[in-house]
Amino acid sequence: MDRESSTMFKRKRLAYISNSTIPSFQANSFHVINMTYELAKLFDVTLFSYSSKERDLKKFYGLEIIFKRKFFKLSPAPIFNFLTMIFFPILNLNQYDFFLGRNVKILCYLFLLNKKVILELHQPVSRHSFLERLLLKRSIKNGIDLVVISKKLREIIKNEVNQTNSKISVLPDASRDFYQRKIIKENSIGYFGSLLPGRGLDIIFSIAKKLPNFRFNIFGKENYYFQKFLKDSKTNNIFYHKFVNHTEIGKLMSEQSILIAPYQKKTSVPGGAITSEWMSPLKIFEYMSTKRPIISSNLPVLKEILIHKENCMLVEPEDLNKWVITIKQIKADKKLKNYIVRNAYKDFLRKYSWKVRAENYSKILERMV
Repeated sequence: MDRESSTMFKRKRLAYISNSTIPSFQANSFHVINMTYELAKLFDVTLFSYSSKERDLKKFYGLEIIFKRKFFKLSPAPIFNFLTMIFFPILNLNQYDFFLGRNVKILCYLFLLNKKVILELHQPVSRHSFLERLLLKRSIKNGIDLVVISKKLREIIKNEVNQTNSKISVLPDASRDFYQRKIIKENSIGYFGSLLPGRGLDIIFSIAKKLPNFRFNIFGKENYYFQKFLKDSKTNNIFYHKFVNHTEIGKLMSEQSILIAPYQKKTSVPGGAITSEWMSPLKIFEYMSTKRPIISSNLPVLKEILIHKENCMLVEPEDLNKWVITIKQIKADKKLKNYIVRNAYKDFLRKYSWKVRAENYSKILERMV
C-alpha cells in the first residue's frame, strides 16, 4: 500500500459493536475499551455499547476517550437485543466503512448484508444462543473474518462448523503496560482477578499455610464462594483487598514479589461456563507487563503464551508441594527470576500489548480493502 493509500485507509470509519455495558467491572468491558482506544489511534472509531450510570470513563479506566460513543437504546435482554439487531443496520448501514467487535447478532447480520465485518469470538459456536448459532454458521460458511483468542479455540470452531478453510485469525488477549518502579514488598505474593471456582483459591489458601513467612494478597470482587474460604481459613497471612480501580492495578501488581495464576483444569467465568480449554486470560498479560516473576498453572492453552523457565514458572494445577517449592525457588534464585521477568516483558512488548493487537487488526482490515 503506497503512502497516499495508507493515509486514506487510516481515515476509514470503524464501528466497534460490543455486547458490553461500559463502564463495568466485567473483563469484557476492559477488553472492549482498550481495543477501542488503540484502534482510535489508527482509525475514526465509534464505540457502540450499553450504558451504565457511571459515565466518567477516564476516571474508571484511566484512559483519555479519543473515540466517539453511542449507546444502544434498548436493554440487553434477549428480545430487545433481537430488535437492536434489526434496527441497527437501518440507522447505521452507510455511516461506516468497517464493522467489528463481539456482538454476534448485529455483526453477522451486517455481514450477510454484504458489509465489511470482523467478528471476534471468545467461546465456541456451541456456547451461543440458538439464533446466534444459526447466524454464525451461515456467516462462517460465507467467509466472514473471525478473530479468536487462542489456537485451541480456532481448532474447536473449525471442527464445529466443518470449515477447514475458514478465515480465522488468532489474536490472544492483551494488556496495557502496567510496569511501575515501586518498592517491592519482600515475601509478598499477589493474586489478581476473579474469585470464582476454578481460579485456584483452594491452592492459595493451602500454600499460605505451608509458607507462614509469606504474605498472600488477594485482589478481586468478593462473592459467597470466596467468603466461605476466608471464613474457614485458619491462616493469618492471607489479606483480602476489595476489587480495586483499574487505574491502581499497575501500582499494586508492581509491589508484589511474585504474581500467581493458579488456574485449575475447570476454570469458570461469571455465569458458570468452564473456559479453561480455550481461554486467554487478561490477567496473564497484565502480569507480564509488570516485570514481576509469574508462577502459573501448567494448562495446555496457557502454554500458547507461557514457556516454563523462559517467561514464567509453570506448575501442575493441583500439585501443592510443587507450588511451595517453586515460590521458594523464585525467592532464592535471583538469576532465574530476573531471566523470566526480562523475557516476559519482552514478549509483552513484542506481542501482547493492546497497541500490537490493534495493529494486527489493522492488517486484517487492510487485507479486506
